[in-house]
Amino acid sequence: MTPLSVRQCDFKHTGYAASEPALDLFTPFPYTTGTMSSYSDRKTLARYRPEVHGPWHGQHAYHLLERAGFGGTPEEVRMLSEHGMDASVDFLLRAPTDEALSKPDWAETWREIRYQSTSGLSDEEKRERRNTRIGHMRDLQRDWIQRLISSPQPFLEKLTLFFHSHFAVSAEKVKDPLMFLEHLDLFRQMGMGDFRELTKAVCRNPAMVIFLDSASNVKGRPNENFARELMELYTLGEGVQYTERDVQEAARALTGWRVRQYQAEFDLSRHDPGIKHVLGKSGPLRMNDVVDAIFTRPEAARFIAVKLFEFFVYQHPEKDLQDELAIRFAEVNFHVREYLKLLFTSELFYSKQAYRTLIKSPVQLVISTYRKLAFDPNPPLNATRAALRLMGQNLLWPPDVDGWKEGDVWVNTNALMMRYHWLHFLTTGEVPEGLTRAVREASAETYLDVAPFRVPGKPQDVNGSLQLAALHLFGRPLEENAATRLARYLTHGSNNARVVFDLTKSTSEERFRGILYLMMSSPDYQRF
Repeated sequence: MTPLSVRQCDFKHTGYAASEPALDLFTPFPYTTGTMSSYSDRKTLARYRPEVHGPWHGQHAYHLLERAGFGGTPEEVRMLSEHGMDASVDFLLRAPTDEALSKPDWAETWREIRYQSTSGLSDEEKRERRNTRIGHMRDLQRDWIQRLISSPQPFLEKLTLFFHSHFAVSAEKVKDPLMFLEHLDLFRQMGMGDFRELTKAVCRNPAMVIFLDSASNVKGRPNENFARELMELYTLGEGVQYTERDVQEAARALTGWRVRQYQAEFDLSRHDPGIKHVLGKSGPLRMNDVVDAIFTRPEAARFIAVKLFEFFVYQHPEKDLQDELAIRFAEVNFHVREYLKLLFTSELFYSKQAYRTLIKSPVQLVISTYRKLAFDPNPPLNATRAALRLMGQNLLWPPDVDGWKEGDVWVNTNALMMRYHWLHFLTTGEVPEGLTRAVREASAETYLDVAPFRVPGKPQDVNGSLQLAALHLFGRPLEENAATRLARYLTHGSNNARVVFDLTKSTSEERFRGILYLMMSSPDYQRF
């Protein structure tokens, strides 16, 4: 499969025509930061208007592809820029297709196996079944990585990644691969819609019921675990004015849920039917009543609106902006797609406050690199799984119930070194000892091809190759001084003697791979 190709995209449905590097992470890299003609010191959520802010162009399209997905090739950037902001946003945020929700081949096979009784099986047969289950969990992880790389709906997968962290469930405890797949598919099916309805669906999702011990929350012995996380992590946030009594009463209202035959079910005999008092609402409350009560609080709109903003736009929005975000989210009735469409078409989204201000998570770094380079052949999925784990973002295994943090946490000393190791592997095919055997055993044939950086008919065009690399990796050309310095490295040997640059020759290719490694390891490439 190949990444999203805008050349093959149909916009009609939208209604529109047509080795460790020497650089420190926080040392500015000699690339232009790009120009958004509308830059000023303070922007708002007002709609971006070309007649006021300047034409919507390639820099904007590149930025949108990075934030509403995982980047794209120069051709994809060009095509989106030609179609304009509204058509591009509508295209990326379109509803999931049947293909996007299709099940992998192993899913039905495992569905049949897991319902089979283990009674009468030998120890060897039980081990074989357990190994099959574990193997399918790895299959699920590989499948998702491949989907992230090649899906024609990158925004859908980006949003699924967000909710995988927000409603964090770990394969450490939820051990059934099909149950976990259905948990992720819930986000694909409902994630763009009403966040309140998604929250209700998550409450009765079997993976969540298992992960936060809802099955042990029964009449007479309420377990407060899920009720507390529902308020603190999923809807209202820490420090909000709900009380311990609210949590205790909510736990009573949430009693009665359990998992049987891999499905969540409500058992009335295990439910507390008494009167409960939650966030000012009283009665014989059940799960839906608790969620409805939560979303009458203004803090609910604020909490998720700000969290989505920080994931897609920039970290730590100003206090007055947070107030406005909460109002806007409530105005669209908690509809995630409509809220994000508002963000992606705002002047603020295309301002210097948002442009290249987020640090790439390991998934963003790895997947965007593959997609920008239209990586062919398909990347080594086992090596990618191992690399993401070592960088600190092991899909299906979030670190705790709070999911993954964003921002500077991704560039601590150990994680940053692992990024450099993986980039070295990708650009050269050589695997540093710091990476695991799964990466070291990956075929060297899988490292990236330099062919996309050869100027057609001009393999000796040094500056042309450098600019092609910059367009692929950064979405903009090199500054003149940077291009001159890098070109000199490619055309002069260690003794300063001039050498012929020819990207069809192995010696030039090796040196050019070193340049690609330097570009990817730069501070600028760690941001998006």
